[in-house]
Amino acid sequence: MKIQYISDSHGNTTAVVIPIDEWNQIKSKHKDLEETEDDYELPDAAKAILDERIASENKADFISVEDAHAQLRKKYGL
Repeated sequence: MKIQYISDSHGNTTAVVIPIDEWNQIKSKHKDLEETEDDYELPDAAKAILDERIASENKADFISVEDAHAQLRKKYGL
């Protein structure tokens, strides 16, 4: 298993990265690790904060998802 450790500026390990194939093997053995749609759901309090911030923004400054993707592709040569 090729494990990568991620450390902060103080040398403390903050995360571990394992290859996806190995993660899938671990998940198949431990069904409680399966991801669900709820894993990506924001809590209601966070949604309320985002809704409040969006409401206070000038909508003229917003761009479409397509334009955002185009800008990112151009910036990073994707």
